[in-house]
Amino acid sequence: MTSNTPVYDFPYLDGTDGGKQIKAVSKALAQRLEAVLANEGQVPLDADLVALLQRVAALEAGSDLTDTGWTTVTALGTGWTANPGQAPRVRRWGKLVMLDGALVLGSGAQYANLLTVPAGFRPDRRMPLGPIAASIVGVTAAISVETTGLVFGQYNGGAPANGMILPLSFSWFVA
Repeated sequence: MTSNTPVYDFPYLDGTDGGKQIKAVSKALAQRLEAVLANEGQVPLDADLVALLQRVAALEAGSDLTDTGWTTVTALGTGWTANPGQAPRVRRWGKLVMLDGALVLGSGAQYANLLTVPAGFRPDRRMPLGPIAASIVGVTAAISVETTGLVFGQYNGGAPANGMILPLSFSWFVA
């Protein structure tokens, strides 16, 4: 059987079984911890906050919030290179994937193959990521990512030229 301290509601062993020494030590430790916290000015949590923290803990226990950290994307499409200091990279936090970086258009580059994100970062269906404007006025593209990891653009106008910078800052969810 357990009882609780009066201020912080710490549980301690209590009962009439053969563990009377354990009961006394447990109660003494709980009371000592309560006294230390009170001396430090720590106020007890109210019931609403305790309930909220319990709900958050339950949600987190059922969620995968693993963070992969940043992974550099090395599978760039023909003619595309990483902009210095802005190599394309991906990160997965739980089910959210983030793509960051910038590409430079070079000879033979096609919007149909900008780069390919590695397995583990790929969506379960084609995901339109949004429009972007390149470093040359009037050059725009609608960017998408395929289930194969292929990131591609549909070129919408302007006059792309070698050296043009294509910024990448997108996110999507995975299953």
